[in-house]
Amino acid sequence: MSDKLPAGCNCIDRHWCEESKNPFKGGNMIRHRDTLDMDIAILNVEYETDDYIKLKILYCNRNNNTLFDMKNYKVTIKASDKHKWRFVKKHSY
Repeated sequence: MSDKLPAGCNCIDRHWCEESKNPFKGGNMIRHRDTLDMDIAILNVEYETDDYIKLKILYCNRNNNTLFDMKNYKVTIKASDKHKWRFVKKHSY
């Protein structure tokens, strides 16, 4: 385990763990814990409240690192489900 990671870190990639505190930031690639074949690239966080997070995203195929569709989507995620999402890496979309 890297010296930079806190004890008990369960992040997907070995990175500096600041992103694991709040993965919902523009430029991040995130993954739901129950989804094995798809990642989400966050283009923009439109707003974040105590109840919801509204994001502009692209869907990415995790297996070959390509986009499912070039169209960006707006999605709303419940803030109570934040713990189900993990930072994967920074994206370049």
